[in-house]
Amino acid sequence: MSDGMAKLRIDELLKQRGMTAYRLAMTAGLTHSTVSRLRHGQSTEIRLDVIEKLCEVLECEPSDLIQLESAKKRRKSV
Repeated sequence: MSDGMAKLRIDELLKQRGMTAYRLAMTAGLTHSTVSRLRHGQSTEIRLDVIEKLCEVLECEPSDLIQLESAKKRRKSV
């Protein structure tokens, strides 16, 4: 069992690609509110088809999109 927490790197990838969150949502066929919740860590679950859409539009692999943050690192940043 892992003591880490998964974090989506959407903002980093958007910046690298010069893309807005709105454009990502429209191109991926997602609502802007869904992308916003994912960007701000307000979702505890994400469907595989959503990961696939995000990766397709952001031209990345799931491993580029998802970052595991250890519990120790989270405690230090609080």
